[in-house]
Amino acid sequence: MAADLVHGVLAAASSTILLTTLLVAARLWIRSRMGNLGKDDVTIKISYVMLLTMAGLMIAGVIDGGLGRLRDTVNDQDYEATLRYSAGISSTFSWGVATAKITFAILYIRVLPQRFLQLLNKFLIAFLIAQATEESLIAILHCRPIEAAFKLGVHGKCLNMNVLWWSTFVFNMCTDLILFVQPIPTVWRLQMARTKRVGLVVMMSLGLLVCVISIIRIVYASRIQEDLTYRIAEAMIWSVVELAALITCSCIPCLRQVIQQIPFLNHALGLSSNKTPHGIYEHSGQPRHGSTPFRTHKLDYLPSRSKAYAHGTSGHFGTMSHAAAGATGSPNDSQEEIFPHKKDGNGRIVVTKEVTHNVEYDRTQTESSPSESLRDEETPYPVRASKD
Repeated sequence: MAADLVHGVLAAASSTILLTTLLVAARLWIRSRMGNLGKDDVTIKISYVMLLTMAGLMIAGVIDGGLGRLRDTVNDQDYEATLRYSAGISSTFSWGVATAKITFAILYIRVLPQRFLQLLNKFLIAFLIAQATEESLIAILHCRPIEAAFKLGVHGKCLNMNVLWWSTFVFNMCTDLILFVQPIPTVWRLQMARTKRVGLVVMMSLGLLVCVISIIRIVYASRIQEDLTYRIAEAMIWSVVELAALITCSCIPCLRQVIQQIPFLNHALGLSSNKTPHGIYEHSGQPRHGSTPFRTHKLDYLPSRSKAYAHGTSGHFGTMSHAAAGATGSPNDSQEEIFPHKKDGNGRIVVTKEVTHNVEYDRTQTESSPSESLRDEETPYPVRASKD
């Protein structure tokens, strides 16, 4: 057992404040620039405020109480202060975790089309609110009289807090698995390259790391009664890390868009696809006379059982496209906006791709009419699309 955990508590509190501040600010910045702020941004802000409050109470518990120190080195006044701060930290942790998970549930309601998942996530929101309310009330009112929980000289009857900690662990583990496993089948069915699908699945599965942190936290929480002021600091360190991990996972999908707004990072990480369009004669190095770029926008929809379909003209291969002669390539000729950005009016996930075409013709054929020239070139020179 170390001499104390004061420095560990301060380091955990300050580092999580710094990390989540940067990530939440980046998320809100990019979402506001895209005009895509929603209810999930409100809940993640509430979760962030809960983390700030929790970390602030941890720091106050170190400065004004005996949090992180051995019980033998803590006087009764500091011990009572530690008990009061612990109740506040437990309550803010419960609401911070609940609102962070509600952020994911709101996102899934918006982008996952299956009716079962819609109902499941609505139920999760109600359950998480009820769970946070119950846990915060028990943290404060677990003794009768209430003062018995925070004052050494007051005798009363108190609940066994180990029951609360283990029930919280079980509920959190179940909600974590439901939240972070349910989008995997949907993401895997997206019409995109396998490597990109694997990357999306890994990104969406990062929340499962919260389960590992939760297991570590309950191990320390179950030993609190041995030396309360010291052992409770261990549990609090992992609690604030767990909440910070949830907030981090909610902000990860926006990081690519944030990096794209910073030119030197965009170039260094190779996220920019600013390339010179090539046609069917790409191997020749230089385009021939009269090369005219065309751009096609392709919308790949996730299959849905909904009977409603997007409006517009659909081609033989399910491609909705339009072409404009004389268009030039943009710095990002190929983009995938999955979570939580673009969707259609029916709630389906939309993958937007831009495909550049080069239509090439020979200016020496000036004698023929435009219609005859097009008919002549259709058979020997079929136009093929190359995806950037």
